Amino acid sequence: MLKIVIPYRDRKKHFDISIRNFPIFFDNYYKDNYQIHIVEQYNDKKFNLAKIINVGYKTFSFNDGDSFLYHPVDHWPSKGNFDCPENSFKILISDGNDTEDNYHYIFAFINIIKTIPRIRAFSICPKLFKILDGYQTMFEGWGAEDNAFFFKIMKHCTYNNIFFEKISWLIDEIHQRDKENNYFNKVLLQDYYINESKYSDYGLKNSDYNLISKEKIAENIILHKVDWK
Repeated sequence: MLKIVIPYRDRKKHFDISIRNFPIFFDNYYKDNYQIHIVEQYNDKKFNLAKIINVGYKTFSFNDGDSFLYHPVDHWPSKGNFDCPENSFKILISDGNDTEDNYHYIFAFINIIKTIPRIRAFSICPKLFKILDGYQTMFEGWGAEDNAFFFKIMKHCTYNNIFFEKISWLIDEIHQRDKENNYFNKVLLQDYYINESKYSDYGLKNSDYNLISKEKIAENIILHKVDWK
């Protein structure tokens, strides 16, 4: 089964579009073999994407053969395969002309370098996500949490269990970057690369949360409002 977490806060326009459009796509491609948990950060702290993804993981019960998918609230798929093989990681990229900020991720696996467009989502074997201890939650505001997670992926995985999938999306991004916070996270990221063990308390196992409310808003969609200390 495909189990999907969609992080959310203060994006009512995208929320409304998503709850209309996601069932159309996933019902067509996955029938009833999917679940969507929209996880809303319900506090006045800085938005923490890493924490929400970890919390989203904890809201599910997983079985053998399941895939865990992180998907943005402002991307609406029309074509693509989100399933991830056992003990693997699947990088999801746009099949369009993805040139935002003109940057690419470069992955080096021993002597292989692969340059790809911007990563927009991912699916992963739930067991692997747990082994990696999920996302690093010390990154708040904009940026760097993905880089830290992919750093762990590259250390743990080989080129044989990392896959790439092009997805057809309609995308409506409205991010406003906080340059000061972005700079702080970049500095923090460099320290994480050098002193990874120093941040061992900022992962999945320490992503405690308070469930404020839980509401079924569509047949396969549940909204979780969460808070944390």
